[in-house]
Amino acid sequence: MKIRSRKKLGGPAFESEDAEREFWDSVDLTDYFDKSDFVPVSFPNLKPTSAPLEKLYKVL
Repeated sequence: MKIRSRKKLGGPAFESEDAEREFWDSVDLTDYFDKSDFVPVSFPNLKPTSAPLEKLYKVL
């Protein structure tokens, strides 16, 4: 597999996670990521869980 050099992203620095979330909700991702950079992935060893997510993680 040939490794391509990645272009440097020009995203801003964020003061908080909320500011970052608000930024990514308001911009077009194609301005920051090129579709041709993505590669297909597979997770063959994932196993389904019978426990609800609320029991696995604290719900805020």
